[in-house]
Amino acid sequence: MTDRFSRLGDLDVTAVRDWLSAIPLEEWPHQDRINPNCRHPCMVDASSHWFGVAEAMHPLIHGVMSEHFRGYSAAHPRLSMLVPGQRILPHRDPLPAGWVARVHVPICTNEDVEFSYADGLTIKMPVGAAYSFNPQFEHRVDNRGDTARVHLFFDVLGVVDDAPTLRAT
Repeated sequence: MTDRFSRLGDLDVTAVRDWLSAIPLEEWPHQDRINPNCRHPCMVDASSHWFGVAEAMHPLIHGVMSEHFRGYSAAHPRLSMLVPGQRILPHRDPLPAGWVARVHVPICTNEDVEFSYADGLTIKMPVGAAYSFNPQFEHRVDNRGDTARVHLFFDVLGVVDDAPTLRAT
């Protein structure tokens, strides 16, 4: 995939947002508790048993895959939380073999979260849709708001030469 960013389509995240709201912030794995200099987001392996996350995320992942990437595999699902004031510094992500796309599904966000590319392009990802982006382009995220930003994201794997065309809606 060479597109930097595509909106894939609408996705109802209400059930997942309700599930997430029942988990106390203290239960999230915070890397900065281990290393106070760490500025990475709180990450949860979305295929784990943490508060039933795998079961909660399955309908979202299945919905995106069946609509946009039929015949491909979803891999490395994660929930990422940026607390207010937190940022992800500019970076490029390493990609697994057979990588086709990275999908982001915003669960909670606010107007002051910015996803930016190194060339200055800034993108808002409102809740209620799924998005695909290419993490080989340098990017960063800033949460300048007063609420957490939580995204489900996962990689789509398959035969790269036969990668499907992303259908933007």
